[in-house]
Amino acid sequence: MAGYTLSALEADIRSYTEVDSTVFSGATLGRFIENAEYRINLDLPMDSAREEYQGTLAADVNTVRVPAGYMFVRGVEVFNSTSSRTGPATWLQKRDRTFINEYVGQLTGPEGGSTGQDTTGLPKYYAMFGGATGLTDTTSGNIIMAPTPDANYLINIHGNAMPTGLGTNTSGTYVSRYFPKAYYMLL
Repeated sequence: MAGYTLSALEADIRSYTEVDSTVFSGATLGRFIENAEYRINLDLPMDSAREEYQGTLAADVNTVRVPAGYMFVRGVEVFNSTSSRTGPATWLQKRDRTFINEYVGQLTGPEGGSTGQDTTGLPKYYAMFGGATGLTDTTSGNIIMAPTPDANYLINIHGNAMPTGLGTNTSGTYVSRYFPKAYYMLL
């Protein structure tokens, strides 16, 4: 089977369902295809969609935004440096947000004798929170870390971004060219 273009996939779906463009308009099929592409990219994340964001943490701020366009975060690494990415980095352990809250609470709460400032240092853990549409950096969700950074450490966020779909690249995408049957499995 040859790869798909947008028009060829729409024609095959209409043929398979035995309906014409008055029932399955381009807009309706576009939504079906887009949903199939999201599912393909979540269930079968490809190395070609991997991205790495490099940034700097702010001292005494324990949250950062997930970069725009990320479907999910694979991992977070922090360098014990404020100026250089050379040398070993620390991969943060992913935890639930309640773990982060309890981690801080045990140090500063009634059982702990520490003050809030004592929960700062090189981060060890991270958790995801906030609604994420992935469309912009302000709506792509957040990462919370513990301990809270005590310096402006350098950070790398590794994740998968949503590749360009057939709606934009109508002549074909990597998936539509090399794995065209994936669309049938999900429609």
